[in-house]
Amino acid sequence: MDMYSRALNSYASIKLLPAFIYTNSITNTVNSTSTSLTVPSSLKSYLLDSANCQVTNSKIVSLANSLRKSTILETAKSIFSYVRDTKEYEYYYNTRNGAVGTLTTEG
Repeated sequence: MDMYSRALNSYASIKLLPAFIYTNSITNTVNSTSTSLTVPSSLKSYLLDSANCQVTNSKIVSLANSLRKSTILETAKSIFSYVRDTKEYEYYYNTRNGAVGTLTTEG
C-alpha cells in the first residue's frame, strides 16, 4: 500500500505519476477453501502490535473475529465489504489515526 501513497504524493507535488513502481511481491498458493494460512517467518514481524497498528486492541480483535468467515476467500471478501461500506478514502501520506483511530472515526 505504501507504493500507492508514494505515487499519489509524487503526483501531488510535481503533477506527474511515476513511470513505474517497483515492489516486492509475495507469492503464496492458498486454497480458497482453507481456513488457515501459514505466515512466512520473514513476515511475522508485521503481525506484531505497533504504535499505528494495535492488533491486540479489544475493538480490533472483536471486529476481526466478527468478519471471520469459513474460508480465507470469504473472510477477505467480508473485510473488503466492511471497509468499502463503512470507510471513506482520504488521501494523506503515512498514517494519521492508526488502526483504532480509523476504526472509531466515522466515514
